[in-house]
Amino acid sequence: MKRLFTTLIIVTSALYSKAQNTFPATGNAGIGTSSPATTLDIQKVGAGASAPSVNVAGYSSNSGAGAFIILNKSRGTAVGSLTTTNDGDNIGLVDFKGVNASATPAYAFVARINASQDGAAGTTFVPGKLSFFTSDAANGPLQRMTISSSGNVGIGTVSPLYNLQISGGTNNILAFNTADAGTTNQGEVRFLGNKTTNPTTRYAAVRGLTFANSSQVGIAFDVSSADVVAEAMRINSAGNVGIGTMNPDQKLTVNGTVHARSVVVDTSVPTPDYVFEKDYRLPTLAEVRAYTDKNHHLPDIPTAAEFEKGGINVGEMNMALLKKVEELTLYLMELNKRVAEQQKEIEKLKRK
Repeated sequence: MKRLFTTLIIVTSALYSKAQNTFPATGNAGIGTSSPATTLDIQKVGAGASAPSVNVAGYSSNSGAGAFIILNKSRGTAVGSLTTTNDGDNIGLVDFKGVNASATPAYAFVARINASQDGAAGTTFVPGKLSFFTSDAANGPLQRMTISSSGNVGIGTVSPLYNLQISGGTNNILAFNTADAGTTNQGEVRFLGNKTTNPTTRYAAVRGLTFANSSQVGIAFDVSSADVVAEAMRINSAGNVGIGTMNPDQKLTVNGTVHARSVVVDTSVPTPDYVFEKDYRLPTLAEVRAYTDKNHHLPDIPTAAEFEKGGINVGEMNMALLKKVEELTLYLMELNKRVAEQQKEIEKLKRK
């Protein structure tokens, strides 16, 4: 009796299982459903590890691919009829759908990966591109990204002209971010000198930086020479530019020699043309001599110690030197006047 009861359970389970699957000679096949809606319809209750899944396993002792999932398309009108596909033909796609119970149909588009032909067929291969779609709450499918047959990647464009092209919209941003705080890289873009020869030491780069807190962000520029990568310039969070220094304290800080054809310096120091005003008090040479004997530098000129500590303010220094040149001109003019008067006196004495 026990054996008969067990047999009935096995047979009943088998019948129930068979009722949930259908594999007709023609038409749709179903696994987990007796009413398949597509060529192969797989349905199962479960999520995570219990979700419906497909396992394709291959076994091989060599390096060849172990398994394939192939989506083919032919323009032929009968099974086995191979007719060349055309530019723009959709070769295959994978759709991801969720359920909106209040909509018809209830299965709603979420995302898609679509392979299509990208040009006329060649002698061996057919050029193709991949398109990636998503939907928002109101519209879909919306094409977001494309990889063309030439390898160009487009975001916001279906016809990318460059290796990476971002188009469309009003807020095109390529963002890099890490979770690290402090003075650290926040992502970088590298330009390789040679992709096969020492790519880790022969490149130029633009790096994002964060400083003491994550609200302070700057940019660094790296170059390489003789397989040594070094920072050449940076812009810190205050907007100061440093060349040859990692700590620029002014709008432009250069640790090295600056070679320029022309430099224009705006200054808040007034041009010392006031030296030629009638009410300007020109120090006597005796006063200048007394000052230099005591202080060992000219009046209105910083000391050597001040130069060594704070450097030279080019604008202020030029105005100070111009003032000294103008004062020196006044001294020479006064001296010339006295020489002329003395010459007159000498000429008078000669005539006597």
